Amino acid sequence: MELRGVEEAITRFSDRPDREASEVDLRDFLARWDGRFAEVPPNAVLSYAVEPDTAPVQVVVEISRPRFDEATSTIVFAAERVGLTPDRLEGADHPVEEHAEIVVPARTGPVSVLIDSEGPQVEKGQIATLDAATAPTARAIHDVKTLLPSVEVPPGQAEAYDELNDRLESVTARSHVMSELNGALMELRAAASEATRNTGEVTLYPATRAVLSSYDIEVPQLAAVAELESTMDTIESKIDTVAGDQESEMVRTQALLSNFTRATDTASNSLKTASDSLARIARDL
Repeated sequence: MELRGVEEAITRFSDRPDREASEVDLRDFLARWDGRFAEVPPNAVLSYAVEPDTAPVQVVVEISRPRFDEATSTIVFAAERVGLTPDRLEGADHPVEEHAEIVVPARTGPVSVLIDSEGPQVEKGQIATLDAATAPTARAIHDVKTLLPSVEVPPGQAEAYDELNDRLESVTARSHVMSELNGALMELRAAASEATRNTGEVTLYPATRAVLSSYDIEVPQLAAVAELESTMDTIESKIDTVAGDQESEMVRTQALLSNFTRATDTASNSLKTASDSLARIARDL
């Protein structure tokens, strides 16, 4: 699949609970490709119009091995078609009529490409570790924050409601910090291993350097293994500090949520379930 005249920047966005969006330089995105998609190539939706003023056609492909020619703004991917299958998910009460498979023309006009799930840059087997550390907290916070707006706040409980929201925002922010620092730590471990096997020095991805810089952790442009090990010690110390603060905050949040639940008749069972979830997370930190 050859894309010509590609834009210099792409739009990147994340799913709930963060819901962040940013523009990323295409060169930076492609530089991270092997670190993010080496394990499993991503799927992508190729959308194009057959004729001007006609509805776009969507084709799903698995893409890999991008080759970028900056001089001509051209990217070439290895691409394999992903066939359509019936929707078998729960609630599929309106089957879509099957059509003949779309024949992709040799050339099209303007196209858009949506690449699925740019995952964290980690070594094999580490994605599950990172997800396990942050996903339960994110899910529990999302559940509680979804429930709260539907609760009828009793008279005199408005301040407690506001404080509870503030606590949840604080917990969410700390979870985001730990997720970023864990991701950076994993890349540094992989970089240190690679440097040991090869030249003894390594250059980190700009995105990782930016994350570390935002937490006042500086890494030399060309880092040696010893420098990486020192940086990893610093990151681990920061993670431990944030985790300790998070544990205390989770306990206070759980206590506040329990008090709020007792004072609230509406949705009390749902809030109690959320309170128990936060209590479990606090114990497991």
